[in-house]
Amino acid sequence: MPMKKHSSLDLLAAQLAAHLDCTQDVACQQILQVLAETGQPLAPVAIANRLQISLEQLVAHLNHILDTEFDHKGNIVGWGITLVPTPHHFWVDGRALWTMLMPMHAHSSPSLPRLRRQ
Repeated sequence: MPMKKHSSLDLLAAQLAAHLDCTQDVACQQILQVLAETGQPLAPVAIANRLQISLEQLVAHLNHILDTEFDHKGNIVGWGITLVPTPHHFWVDGRALWTMLMPMHAHSSPSLPRLRRQ
């Protein structure tokens, strides 16, 4: 069976989603996945397109989520993991990501070979 291209990123997103209690929130899962994959700010319209919902529906949803971080242009820069530097950072495929709290199991999990805590 072929290995999924981003299996470590999928696992990271799932673990962070579970830690954030957003495992049932598809928007959260997609935001975590894309932030981990790209390490770049994410335009809300890109997430809306991935979720096949209107931008208005996504914005209404995100307005109820206090943990979502936005930059000055309105792009999503964080939800559990963030592109905004904090005291806790880790590396995924050479890209730094930050979090307010580093899950203890994330840096030692053998299933996350590309994740490195700093």
